[in-house]
Amino acid sequence: MGLFDSELIRPLEVAENNYLQVLLTRFSLTRRGTGAELELRFDAQTPTIWLRQAKSYLNKEIINSPKIKVYKQELDRFLISGEGGAYQFDDPAFPFRYGSGGTLPVIKIGAQQYYSFFYREVHPVGWNIANGGCDSRQELLNPWETVERELREELIVVDPKLKLHYLLDPDEDRTVDHPDFATAWRLWQPRFRELNFPTFTKSHLLAGWLGGPDSLKVQFESHEPVASRGCFLNINAEDFGIEIDRVAKLALDEGAILCDGEVIHGCLQNRPIGLFEVVRFNRAFESGDTRFVPEWIFYNARRRAGTELESVTGQYRSHVKAVKLEIDPGDFETAEKNGNEYNLCPVTRSLVARVLQNERPRVETGDKALPGKPCEVFISFASEDAGLARGVYEYLASNTSKRIFFSDETKRQTDFGSEIDEALDAASCLIAVGSSREHLMKEWVKFEWDGYHRDIRSGRKKKAELLSVIFGFDPRDLPRALRFYEAIVLDHSDPRTGLDRLLRYVY
Repeated sequence: MGLFDSELIRPLEVAENNYLQVLLTRFSLTRRGTGAELELRFDAQTPTIWLRQAKSYLNKEIINSPKIKVYKQELDRFLISGEGGAYQFDDPAFPFRYGSGGTLPVIKIGAQQYYSFFYREVHPVGWNIANGGCDSRQELLNPWETVERELREELIVVDPKLKLHYLLDPDEDRTVDHPDFATAWRLWQPRFRELNFPTFTKSHLLAGWLGGPDSLKVQFESHEPVASRGCFLNINAEDFGIEIDRVAKLALDEGAILCDGEVIHGCLQNRPIGLFEVVRFNRAFESGDTRFVPEWIFYNARRRAGTELESVTGQYRSHVKAVKLEIDPGDFETAEKNGNEYNLCPVTRSLVARVLQNERPRVETGDKALPGKPCEVFISFASEDAGLARGVYEYLASNTSKRIFFSDETKRQTDFGSEIDEALDAASCLIAVGSSREHLMKEWVKFEWDGYHRDIRSGRKKKAELLSVIFGFDPRDLPRALRFYEAIVLDHSDPRTGLDRLLRYVY
């Protein structure tokens, strides 16, 4: 027996592992309010995909199954149409791959909002969200980790004009690249050589995560189930996949460049990234369109008009062949023949349908942020501090004529809270209200005040005020950016003194 003749030692192409999905033939769905809860379980002996090629193998075995259409209809009726109170799946001959997480990025540039999709040249061909498989058992139990990692991995953002290299990372004190993403950055740097990329300043790009109506319970062996809430369940029979998805909102400057960070076998995949204006895209989607052309497309670190789509995708397919990435050229040819080469992938189509259901207009009830009148003061707070924030709102509303945006009075509407963006853009004062550092660091609260802070620092907001109103903790424990600004500490025995002080800043 030779030194390397052991099952513990394998060739690199086999041993290299960044794709983990368990194969499930049983799971259950239960209606919970406007959404659904998925319950599944597996153990150490559950069959598991651990190489990307395994998905292609299974696809060839399942692609012609007549069950695909049946299960698609059943799952769509339950998840998309909202029919039924429960759904049980049990078919030993039809496995679903569990262990994928994805993000639909909604990118705000100026006054416009765009969906950001990646172009995919293999089955199923078309526009896809930022998604991928789990890397570890921990991610199988907590798919939020996969969702956030895939977004950071796949979406690289630089701003040549501002000399910024953005890090999509929720940790405010982190200024180094995650080791998993260092290869992608290294491979992209030569394409920015003329811009002296190493001198770019690293800057945090904060994602505002939009909650979904669904939840997940995962049980491993006899351990307690692990619950994840606020997601979009995406169960797709066409791709026999169970994916946990979220929506992330990002704000970028006009000069930002988007790059694909996916690396396969040491080579950049360099997929084209399309930006689709949200309102126009939603109309086309709801009209049943199957061909989607972006307003803008990024490829090879360049921004191009959507009219160059066919030229760009042609260059991309040539690149894929040149670097010998594993593809089947027949996939694109078949899609082109059927007129689906610029359609949405099934996973993306399902997610968009679910998101649009969840983003229905709601009626405004407030009288301090009336349509046609720009907001002047924006109050930002976590749900745990709603009572404290309402006290601040009512005091200001009674003592000033300023138009105030307070989300419990001005209800959030469709198009991913576009009225929140408009209020933030218009406001000359933002007040971050909190009873703890943790509350102020919650996703949407931080997204609001951190973006406002950046607007002040970049000069986009002139003579703007950013204030903190806190109760029950030391202002020295405020998040770092908020420590640059005035903090009003409310005293339980005499809150009026602090509110009077706040009023002087608002004026």
